[in-house]
Amino acid sequence: MKLTRVASMATIILMVVGACDLFPRPVVDKKDDGEILGKIVANKKEYEKGETVEITFTIKNTTHETIILERDDEPVQDIFLISSPDVKLRWSEERGRQIKKLRLKPGETSTIEWKLNGLDTHLYSLMGIWWSADTREVEIVVRIEYGPARY
Repeated sequence: MKLTRVASMATIILMVVGACDLFPRPVVDKKDDGEILGKIVANKKEYEKGETVEITFTIKNTTHETIILERDDEPVQDIFLISSPDVKLRWSEERGRQIKKLRLKPGETSTIEWKLNGLDTHLYSLMGIWWSADTREVEIVVRIEYGPARY
C-alpha cells in the first residue's frame, strides 16, 4: 500500500516537472527525400535574451551509392535564420563559407554547427536546406522564441 502511494507521488512529481519545462528539450525536424535524410536541431525552443542559440544541421546519404551534390550558384547545404518574411542571416554568408560540392558515400554525413548570439526579441524560423542529387531544393524548419516575450 505504501509503495503504491510512493509510486503515485513520484508520477505526479514527474508530471509537474515535465509541465514546468525545467529541462528544455531540443526542437527537431527531419525529412527524407529518398536519397538524403536531413535533420535540423535547435538546442531548445525558448531562449532568454543573451542566451546562445545552438543549431546543428546534418544530412546523410541513405542510398547504397556515392552521391555528389554540386551547384555553382548556391550552397548545396546551408542554414537560414528567418524572421518572417525576411531572411536575417545565412550560415554560409556569416561564416564566409559556401559548400558548393559534397561527395557523400553511403551512410556518410555532412554536419553544420552554428551558434547565434545577440538576436533581437522575436519568433524565428531556422531553415536547413540541401540540394538533392537531382537538383531539387529540400527544406526542413524548426521554430524558436528569443527574448522575454512569449507569443
